[in-house]
Amino acid sequence: MKRHVTSKKRLNHEPPAVTAKLGWRYHHIGIPHTQPRAQEHYVAHLGVHVAGFETSPYGIEWIRFEPHCHVPEIVRIVPHIAFAVDDLDEALKGREILIAPIEPSVGVRVAFILDDGAPVELLEFHLAEAVRPKTGHAAEQRALQQRIAAMWRSLCETALLFARSNCRSCWRISQRRLRKAKVSRMSPS
Repeated sequence: MKRHVTSKKRLNHEPPAVTAKLGWRYHHIGIPHTQPRAQEHYVAHLGVHVAGFETSPYGIEWIRFEPHCHVPEIVRIVPHIAFAVDDLDEALKGREILIAPIEPSVGVRVAFILDDGAPVELLEFHLAEAVRPKTGHAAEQRALQQRIAAMWRSLCETALLFARSNCRSCWRISQRRLRKAKVSRMSPS
């Protein structure tokens, strides 16, 4: 059950259809391994050890799974690529779902699909929901907006290495989200 984005063959210089036509943005590549690595940290509620994600300029994430971690075998043994999407539910339509959507942390929804035998992770971020100011002070709101913008710039720099053509698109999307977050924080609850 696949949804075809395009029927023509991709040329060597063209980006993948999901980035060029659907607006998906490169986020990271996850590489499973079995030996402990320096500076890995344990994510207890998921049963995984991860390393490299915060420090790799290429978005390389090393993942070591605990025996009690309940993910499909293919995710444990085959590297996956991850894309940030604006609407996870829409991105999953017509695709073979490997892991149904979950919320591993506040403001993040994740799902895995299977494409031609390869696992692909899709992530949806809600930064405005994940980080909210406790007061309505303008200075705090500006500082929060600057932190969010810095996080998006960092994501765009990583994406630039893999999908140059999508960096401007990513920045425009982040700006829209910042404006939306600003409006939602200013609106009465």
